[in-house]
Amino acid sequence: MGGHLLNNRQLIIQALDLIEDRLTTFLPVAVLSKEMGYSLYHFTRLFQAVTGIAPGDYIARRKISEAALDIHRMPERSLQDISLDYNFSNYETFTRAFKRMLHTTPSLVRKRLTETKLPLLPRLYEQDLLQV
Repeated sequence: MGGHLLNNRQLIIQALDLIEDRLTTFLPVAVLSKEMGYSLYHFTRLFQAVTGIAPGDYIARRKISEAALDIHRMPERSLQDISLDYNFSNYETFTRAFKRMLHTTPSLVRKRLTETKLPLLPRLYEQDLLQV
């Protein structure tokens, strides 16, 4: 039994690596679960149990967090380009997701180079995982 849990953690660590590698691509949870060799249902339950976050939510929050950092890091890139970098189908979808997760807009982040801490989600590592 104990060994099985380790496998679950290892599996999620691999999934987290894969997500980071593909932040700029379209990565549906169904594709991710298939690549990890699990059913969507099982993978989703496992991911949430180990990270405390649903996989789709984690992917979206990581994309938006990195995009927000890029808005600071790359003043020469337009907000539209940054939304395309992270594979958002259009700028409106990007702004909506951005607002929902960070409670502000991309243009405000760029304008005020916001001093208020944005609720960014950093990449999770093994030490961040829940002990299940």
